[in-house]
Amino acid sequence: MAALFLDGLSETASQGVVTFNEILQFKTVWEAEISAWKPHSTPGLALFRSLFIQPSINAKQVAQVAQVSGPTSYKLIERFVQRGLLREITGAKRGRLFLFDPYLKLFQRP
Repeated sequence: MAALFLDGLSETASQGVVTFNEILQFKTVWEAEISAWKPHSTPGLALFRSLFIQPSINAKQVAQVAQVSGPTSYKLIERFVQRGLLREITGAKRGRLFLFDPYLKLFQRP
C-alpha cells in the first residue's frame, strides 16, 4: 500500500515539474514578444504578469493593473485576444470577462 502511495506521489511530483517548466517557457516566450509591442510594451507586460495571479479579468481591471486609460485597456485586450492570450467568456457586449486560456490549459492533463 505504501509503495502504491509513493508511486503516485512520485508521478504527481514529476508532472508538477513538467508543468512548472512549461509555465516558465510560456512566460519567457511571451514576455519577449510583448516587449516588442511598442508603444504598449510596458502596460502589456504589466497585464501579462498580472494574469498569472488572476487569470480572469475585465476591462476595468486591465486599466488598473496596466495603469492605462479605458480606451487603451480595450486596445490591450484586443491585442491579447488576437494573439490568443485572452478569451472572452461572457458573450456580452458590456461587462465582458476574459480568461488567460493558454495558461490555464497548461494545468489540464489528459
